[in-house]
Amino acid sequence: MPKVVTNLLNKYSEGEFGIDFSEVTQYCVFHNRILKYLLRWFPLSATASSASPVLAPESTAALLQIIEEGVLNILKNTVNLDTKEKYEKELFLKQSLEFY
Repeated sequence: MPKVVTNLLNKYSEGEFGIDFSEVTQYCVFHNRILKYLLRWFPLSATASSASPVLAPESTAALLQIIEEGVLNILKNTVNLDTKEKYEKELFLKQSLEFY
């Protein structure tokens, strides 16, 4: 995986972008773009052993944090009956499951 993606994952995970409360994260737009890119790197048939050299351990933790955040945002939106960006939220859930 390119170093720029690893840096992006880690910087976002550490809160360096300051977009924690923006619509880009609230409705999983950022999360979708990251997952869409990563799904191109990991074929759906890849085994854990073949995928592990591509994604460094620190990047894996950052990615899992981003996925967890997306799920929590969707839960919050559901509880608040917020239906804005329904497509993005559904796409995020689909891509998250594909990646797992």
